[in-house]
Amino acid sequence: MTAPVITAAPTLSLPDAAHLMRSRGIRRLPVMDGAALVGIVTDRDVREAMPSRVSSLSPWEATTRLAAVTVADVMRRSVLTTRPDADARDAAHTMLTHRVGALPVVDDQGRVVGVVTVSDVLRDYAYEDGLNMGCGESQTNPTGRSSNGDRRSGDGRTVSAVLTARESDDSGRKPGAASGAEAQA
Repeated sequence: MTAPVITAAPTLSLPDAAHLMRSRGIRRLPVMDGAALVGIVTDRDVREAMPSRVSSLSPWEATTRLAAVTVADVMRRSVLTTRPDADARDAAHTMLTHRVGALPVVDDQGRVVGVVTVSDVLRDYAYEDGLNMGCGESQTNPTGRSSNGDRRSGDGRTVSAVLTARESDDSGRKPGAASGAEAQA
């Protein structure tokens, strides 16, 4: 689970949402109206809303039209969620069944407290088994849990236990996320 969660307001312009996602190295933005989760926007939603490169619009006209599009115009309003105490296998099953890459994590008070992604689940299971990552030594799980080795039955891990140990720099970006200047170089 990635926490704290980065969210967007429904009124955020699409170019600003794209910039936020790119600068923070994320692909999904829960959309919050106050404290209520009202939707989610993905990098795919943003790409599909962008004008085509072969559009007959002038660059000025395309930029002007795009600035008028908000997150609310392209977000998915039906959002699958999970809870911090939900079994991680159930969250993984939900993502697989519904073909989504992430689930916002909502607590008992209805607050979005994180986002669990397919990558989070895969990373947790890979590290859990001490998977050899090709570096000549076994990687350790950043959460410090030991492996039980049995993948056929539930292992009791919860969504909040599938915590991504990400260190962020001063800008709050995930490691490997390019800044605007780095992305253009």
